[in-house]
Amino acid sequence: MSRDARQEALFPKLDQYLIDCLIPHGRTLELVDGEALFEEGVSSDTFYIVLDGQVKITKQMAGQTTVITVHDPGEFTGELSVLTRGPNLATGRALGSAKVLHVPFEKFTAAIYACPEMMTRVIPALAQRRPDAMVLQSQREKLASLGVLAAGLAHELNNPASAAARSASQLREAMGEQRQAAVNLCQLGLERGQLEALQAVLERLAERTPDEIDPLAKSDRETEIGERLEEMQVEDPWEVAAALVDAGVMPEEVAAITGDLPCLGVHGALQWLADSLTVQSLVQDIEQSAGRIGDLVRAIKSYSYMDQAPVQEIDVRTGIDSTLTMLGHKLRQKAIQVQKQYSPDTPCITAFAGELNQVWTNLIDNAVDALPEGGQIIIRTMAEGPCARIEIEDNGTGIPQEIQDRIFDPFFTTKDVGEGSGLGLDIAYKIVVEHHGGDLSLESQPGRTCFTVRLPKEQGEASRRLKVES
Repeated sequence: MSRDARQEALFPKLDQYLIDCLIPHGRTLELVDGEALFEEGVSSDTFYIVLDGQVKITKQMAGQTTVITVHDPGEFTGELSVLTRGPNLATGRALGSAKVLHVPFEKFTAAIYACPEMMTRVIPALAQRRPDAMVLQSQREKLASLGVLAAGLAHELNNPASAAARSASQLREAMGEQRQAAVNLCQLGLERGQLEALQAVLERLAERTPDEIDPLAKSDRETEIGERLEEMQVEDPWEVAAALVDAGVMPEEVAAITGDLPCLGVHGALQWLADSLTVQSLVQDIEQSAGRIGDLVRAIKSYSYMDQAPVQEIDVRTGIDSTLTMLGHKLRQKAIQVQKQYSPDTPCITAFAGELNQVWTNLIDNAVDALPEGGQIIIRTMAEGPCARIEIEDNGTGIPQEIQDRIFDPFFTTKDVGEGSGLGLDIAYKIVVEHHGGDLSLESQPGRTCFTVRLPKEQGEASRRLKVES
């Protein structure tokens, strides 16, 4: 179908004969610029025909107002809400001065019977518009998810990158101080055995993993060591004490470190030791930051299955872990605790790996949105007969019983207008059920909501695709 033909099918114009048939069943409204005919998320059951001027249709997507179309004279709108008797999927406003024919639901039915030709114009357009609206919204939903992940990832990468840059800057200064301390140490005339003993102390401390202590205990330790260094007349005793405590030195070890040194050599030896430990600490900080960046890059590759076949045997736990990494910033923003209960018998499955990560993203992201600050998410994986079973549970307020049977319906959302598209769970359901031959179900009550995913190990479209590709 050509573009023009498709546009004509989506937005057909009613000829004057059909408009005249509808006029007795409705009433004419005159609108000023920006006046709303209907609003997104609000229930409506009215069919509108533009008689004069234009009506702009917009939808909130990912927090932004997106123009869907602009209706010209002879075109109609509101038919989806009339037929479904549900909330409007978009907002219609006059673009400049406009005149429309307003036909309520009870009169629309009578008009259809009075003018059967209307069916041949409205129903084909309806058949085209709803799938197109779902495809557009689905694409927007994926882009919105990608935007959230990109923003979180940028934040995740910025932290270790900034830390590495900061440590590198401090390292330049610390290395200069260490070189000067080494020169001063050489000028003290220490014996070779004393220098070797000092070097052994440095190596032993560099390999030691400092104890995890609370700030108050650390401050007390620094005070005790600093006071001992003051008694030894060490220059900058508190700075030296801080470096020693960071390396895990206990107060009682100070005497052992300096016991074999002459009085004049204590200051120089401790200063060299402190500066060397500072350099060592900054190098470790840079290594950890670079390692964190590498971990994030690997998580991105794992999440997107970059350079890998779209259909393959996978461990769902790996995909969930990658998703948690990608959503790490959002989880920390609300101090969400994630508890992973992975059973060792969780089977590998044949699947569209990238698609399943979209499922984990939607389910976990929804759980985060539903939780208060400090909430908890529990993720369980296990074997269940020929399937892998995955449970994503949160301790939020729950989903009301009366809407649970609609939770997977397209465009249905419990979020405010503009905050949710109503397609996240619909997309997840299609991926699990239609693409993988699995099952996605919900149990919810106040204080507990659990989505359960069952994925067959060797069934569904994914398995057939893998056999074809191999």
